[in-house]
Amino acid sequence: MRSTRNSGAIPAPISRTALDSLHAKLSAVDGGWLDGIRNGDDVSDNHRDGRGGAHNTNIIAPPIDDYCKILRRIQSGIDGQAKNRRQTPLVNAGYAARMAVMTFVVERWFGHILAKHYASGQHTRSDDSNGCINVVMLGCGMDALGLWSKHYVLRDSLHQSPANESHGNDGGKDTDTEDIPQNSPKVKIYEFDTWDNCILKRQALANSGLLQESFSFESASCNESKHDTADRGGNGNNDDLKPASDKTFCTISKGRLMMEDSGREKYQNEDDYFLVALDLRETHPSSSGDDGHGSKHKSIVSQAMHSIGLDSYQPTIVLSELVLAYLGYDGANATMHSIAKDIICGNQNSMFACLEPVFHSKSIDHSNRRKDDDVHTAILSVNDSYSRDYSQQFLGKLKRGNSKYASNTDDSAHSSLSWLHPLGSNSRDILMRVERCGFSSSDIHYATLGVAAANVARSRRIYGAPSFLSANEPFDEHAALALNLNCYGVVCAFSSNHSTSEMDEQYKGWRDNICPWRSENDRDASSIRLNPITSSQEDKKVRALFEKIYVHLYDEYPAIRKMVKSALKMDLCTKDSHAANYSAIQRRFKDKGGNFWVVKDIENSTIIGCVGLGRRKNRRTDDETESMPSTVVVEYEIQRLAVNDQYRGNGMGKTLLTVAEECTIKQEREMMEANTSSVTIKLWAVTPECLIAANKLYKSFEYRREESFRAGSLCMNVYCKLLHIS
Repeated sequence: MRSTRNSGAIPAPISRTALDSLHAKLSAVDGGWLDGIRNGDDVSDNHRDGRGGAHNTNIIAPPIDDYCKILRRIQSGIDGQAKNRRQTPLVNAGYAARMAVMTFVVERWFGHILAKHYASGQHTRSDDSNGCINVVMLGCGMDALGLWSKHYVLRDSLHQSPANESHGNDGGKDTDTEDIPQNSPKVKIYEFDTWDNCILKRQALANSGLLQESFSFESASCNESKHDTADRGGNGNNDDLKPASDKTFCTISKGRLMMEDSGREKYQNEDDYFLVALDLRETHPSSSGDDGHGSKHKSIVSQAMHSIGLDSYQPTIVLSELVLAYLGYDGANATMHSIAKDIICGNQNSMFACLEPVFHSKSIDHSNRRKDDDVHTAILSVNDSYSRDYSQQFLGKLKRGNSKYASNTDDSAHSSLSWLHPLGSNSRDILMRVERCGFSSSDIHYATLGVAAANVARSRRIYGAPSFLSANEPFDEHAALALNLNCYGVVCAFSSNHSTSEMDEQYKGWRDNICPWRSENDRDASSIRLNPITSSQEDKKVRALFEKIYVHLYDEYPAIRKMVKSALKMDLCTKDSHAANYSAIQRRFKDKGGNFWVVKDIENSTIIGCVGLGRRKNRRTDDETESMPSTVVVEYEIQRLAVNDQYRGNGMGKTLLTVAEECTIKQEREMMEANTSSVTIKLWAVTPECLIAANKLYKSFEYRREESFRAGSLCMNVYCKLLHIS
């Protein structure tokens, strides 16, 4: 089976966001949002170092200060002495919150890993088996998180050194001049991004003196490229050095990070930095096939990791900041599947942390609705209205200056919207999606950026930074900031490779220490599972649920009683069930070219929702010729959608519709032939008009009412939604 690539290069506006983000983050630093201490702050008490550890009078400002310094060095490697562009206070506040949360997660995770490292006795070994810590940056851009983590470990090792402890607080040696202790763990940084961003990142690190290269793609290809460029009449720019089109990923640079302390590190002769160019949208079939969650593909990042030698059995943290949103639904799911199954599965202390847009589904493309859509769909809450306007502003920024997407035609709108896919619309939707990608539900923590940033600010202020995340510039947009931060979410997903050793019991609760914002609602959501139906017992529970939710309508609408009885006798019939692990309902819907899913509350083994998907028909809309590939139209129908009344209002219906849509897209993409230019999927749904919640759900999910008809005294509405694959 072949790999799946996205047609065309990654749009330039998306690549440019890396440099824009660097400038915006430095603007937030200049605005004073990350200042730990200012004139007038009370710092008379002994403060801690922000990790919740022992008192440390050597570090008063939080370690994020060093992160900001490295950002400036990266900028100096790109812009020289150019003055940074100042953003508005609202933009500064938003970027400050992002930096504060991501550095906090990394810092707390390293605190746990290093504590176990020193407690385990690894640091007492005289050989080179002290272990390694991996940091993986997806869509690294110009960010400094990876480099800063290396610096953080070196600094922590200095403070763990017995020689330093012996000096106490009596004016001993400056920690910046101390030797790194021989027990310091190795840290290896692996960064991945687009070709253009990797070339720019390499330039920045080399020019700023942060990287001493042992290999660069540009140098290795220089002689060959000169000959090829002359033959092609090229101009000798970076595009001439790009690998052949059949090359899926390419190591741009590797070498040793030259942090202020790295020259005295024990492992200074080993490469600890790897920069790889690839297209994260590219996927390949999973060797294990469908894992039961619908994840049949993995990201190309799995192959890249294996190629460059990442050891997944070592503690590994994978970081992603506004990256998954640009990969499309399939690309993002494949990437998360690779992270769960290939990168962090080998070590119980590994984790994945991402910060991504969380736009409500009904506000993503609200402005592009047809004029004849139902007027009720235009009613939005304040949060939804802001989310709609912010998402359109986000897309407008991407399209700005790009003539290809500058028009307001439906095609250009669809193309631009394909650039941006939020992680989900609410916590339950996001938790279930991440779980379907291979993570265990009990290992997933989620919060909005606003909630996470508030927890980080509280922690920093307690431990020695009383002015952290407070305005040092005129600021009166607190309501807008709160709405803005709710448009982003933070997910921390941990390895499901658990252990019950005595040492692990000692560090029980470390995940909550990394994510102190985890709410009780998220803990409740972790008991909810979405899976294809698999057993005769679940068949019986689905029948009971489907009958129960309509009983109260039987007297008023006799036609509904007939509809339910018909469903129970036909596609929800269980008389063909032969074994406990066999589902007659699933087999029936698979025979239709679809599947059937159930949502379960595992705490009480209750089926609380279900949905079925079946294919209607498949036909070509134009003649197939060698010069003009054909377009295929495929029609599916949503059937037997039901949600327990007690669980409504939590996004359960949207989650069920989402999994059905994802299934159709995956199936049709895998079936696309070489002579097929595109596939249009028509998703149909028929529901009684008296079911107000169901009708509202379809409208909010971009289904358009096509017609209505009567079944006796019952009015039935027919909805349709179009999906496109090219």
